[in-house]
Amino acid sequence: MSSLVARVKSAQKSLSRLLYSREHIADDPFMEIWKICVNAQTKGAKYLMQLMSTGDIIQEDLENRKQLVFNRARGDDDSSHGTKFRTYVHINPHMTVSPMYVGCTGIPDRDRVYATRLRLSSHKLAIETGRWSRIPREDRLCPCGVIQMEEHVICHCPLSDHIRSQFGTVSFSNIAVF
Repeated sequence: MSSLVARVKSAQKSLSRLLYSREHIADDPFMEIWKICVNAQTKGAKYLMQLMSTGDIIQEDLENRKQLVFNRARGDDDSSHGTKFRTYVHINPHMTVSPMYVGCTGIPDRDRVYATRLRLSSHKLAIETGRWSRIPREDRLCPCGVIQMEEHVICHCPLSDHIRSQFGTVSFSNIAVF
């Protein structure tokens, strides 16, 4: 989702449609004020002219936000949240909106909320609770003895085999499909 700043700028940029639609109207008070502001080089006029000369603000913002997540996942910044970003990129490598959030998919809200928590590392698996307690990663273990990460629980853990078997038509080989 784009940032609030990008959405506000995009709405401000839509003022250009108003300018173009009124530029040929004789004695239009709005256009007269606009011309005065442009000629006086006011901050507002400069700002709006700069906005009108930019590309798709929303799309650029989305791309910048995706790049920020990829950079943090690689550890290219000073963020202490690199492992959460790595997990998110592992689950959603193409940074796309999951079908469960688009339209009516028949997924109950409760299940969608659980899936969202898993995708955002907002759960109580050992990998996350250990982060809160500053437990070393290798000590954040599942009862089966392996590091209890999202992919382990969904795809590999013998303790969740019975749940996977209930969904025989679903492939649990790759966490990125969730």
